[in-house]
Amino acid sequence: MKTLIVFYSKTGNTRKLAERAQKALACELDEIHFDEKAHEISTELDPAGFERVILMCPVWAFNLPEPMTLYLKRFGPGIQTYRLAVTCGRLGLRGCVSGCKRLLGKAPEIAVKIRSKAIQSGEYGIDGILG
Repeated sequence: MKTLIVFYSKTGNTRKLAERAQKALACELDEIHFDEKAHEISTELDPAGFERVILMCPVWAFNLPEPMTLYLKRFGPGIQTYRLAVTCGRLGLRGCVSGCKRLLGKAPEIAVKIRSKAIQSGEYGIDGILG
C-alpha cells in the first residue's frame, strides 16, 4: 500500500515520531511548513496519489493545530484512508479525532496519542500507528 506520512512539528517531538515511522514503513514523508504571520502552509506532496495517509501533529488546546487544519481543508478531498497520531502532554486525542472527522467526513482507521515525555526519553513505540 502506497503510504504518505504528513506531519507538522513545532518543537521536534512529532518530527522524531514521523521519522521513526517513515523508516519502519519505508514510505514518503512530507512536512507541513507554517508561516505564523500569514497563517499559510506549504508542503511538497499531494496526498491524492497515496492509498493511505498517516497524519501526525501535536495537540493545541485539545484540538488539531492550525497548520494541520489548514492542510486538511486544502487536501482533505484527496485523502482516501488515513490514520492519526498526535503528540501531547496528556490529553487531546478525542478533540483531534473530532476535528479530522469534521474536516474529512470520516474517522481515521487508527488514532493514537503518544506522550511528549515518552518521545523525549526515547521510550515510545510506533506499533499502534502501523496497525
